[in-house]
Amino acid sequence: MDNRMNTNELNETQLLLLDNLIHLEGVADQNGRTVKQVIENLANNNYKGLMKSQNPKKIGTDEEWPCYMSKQRWIDIIDAIKNDPKLLALRISEGKTIWCSTVDGVSSTIYG
Repeated sequence: MDNRMNTNELNETQLLLLDNLIHLEGVADQNGRTVKQVIENLANNNYKGLMKSQNPKKIGTDEEWPCYMSKQRWIDIIDAIKNDPKLLALRISEGKTIWCSTVDGVSSTIYG
């Protein structure tokens, strides 16, 4: 059996990076844009785009940023994607943010 990965397939790390990315504001609903365009929007001007994901009502708590992760962890994720040409070349083909009354929101994004 051949255990080599198809060069078109994403590895586990790449999949996890994309899985995390969908939790940020301004990602899921970017149909037709490349991951590179989305990452540039998040990272430009000292990560100004990332600030849209900060919950101003929860500053100083674990819930200040999505998924209970720190701002620095989100910057690390954005930087890791920024350094992966394969991820940057992907295009968001279908994404939706679904808002529910019982939760803050659920994002679903398809990269292609």
